[in-house]
Amino acid sequence: MMPIAIRNSSKKSRLYSSEYELQLDLFKMQLKLDGSYANTLIRREVHMGSCIPDFIYVSFKQVPNPHLWPRKFANRHCFVLWWLRNEFELSLEEIAARFYMPPRGIVVQTINELINSGAVQTINSGKFALSTEMKTVQAEVVAVEAKLSNWKRAIQQAQDYLNFADKVFVAMDPYQMPKKLTVLEKFRELGIGLCAILPEKMDWFVFPQVQANYSGVDREFLIASAGSLSHQTLWSSR
Repeated sequence: MMPIAIRNSSKKSRLYSSEYELQLDLFKMQLKLDGSYANTLIRREVHMGSCIPDFIYVSFKQVPNPHLWPRKFANRHCFVLWWLRNEFELSLEEIAARFYMPPRGIVVQTINELINSGAVQTINSGKFALSTEMKTVQAEVVAVEAKLSNWKRAIQQAQDYLNFADKVFVAMDPYQMPKKLTVLEKFRELGIGLCAILPEKMDWFVFPQVQANYSGVDREFLIASAGSLSHQTLWSSR
């Protein structure tokens, strides 16, 4: 529901003078979209291919062991973890075929690094699978686009975030929020949330929905980045 202060104050056109000011208030807030994910890390302006969300939140149900990922993890590690998470077990040859490389060299090195970190294990068949500890890592990835007024541009950018995030929402200046029901319905149809940012709280107009068609590799990378030792200085705890 729209706050009374906003509804009765039509003379004021903007609460924030810049997107940066809005982002600062958002950065201070606790994100509580799902109470079961209590351990949250936040990072600003993460480059995800051709798009750059203003904020990425990664929340864990339990704080993971930061040594579970290789010290110098890279996309190649995330590909293997994603494949194993979806296919449960793969042989060296099957993993190499997915890399379009022979089953030696960098492929073997990647698997050995994941075994040494405890993320992957060798099973009785001689194939590889996620370790029990890696299987128990449960995380939620949320991407945010912050805008003062241009909701059309915001929703366009937010749709790109659906490719790698569990939930996506747009955060806006409360006096510049779109109010037409047709616009709010568009957010709902896409599953993208919409909220107004005030100095002390977030007012939700459309709550973000859980996505199911995201790219697992990029999501795997964000979870590894937030959970591992090598990138922890880039993330702030919430």
